[in-house]
Amino acid sequence: MQAIHIRGGRLIDPRQDVDDELDVIVQDGRVARIGKGLDTPSGALLCDARGKIVAPGLVDLHAHLREPGDEGKETIETGSNAAA
Repeated sequence: MQAIHIRGGRLIDPRQDVDDELDVIVQDGRVARIGKGLDTPSGALLCDARGKIVAPGLVDLHAHLREPGDEGKETIETGSNAAA
């Protein structure tokens, strides 16, 4: 699995009491390092996150499925598949 270097985003993690512009290195699907000005691992995908927010997974707890009445836009099945 290719490593990912997320550079310069505003990292917000309330659980760790973090709110700062930091780099994040993800290796093997897990956060490996967090810090300022980290070196990009060899072969890693570099993502410029300046001006963006980097945070642990977020969940949208609100949705409007268009059934009944507007199935041409979305059904319970298509909306659930999109969410999955």
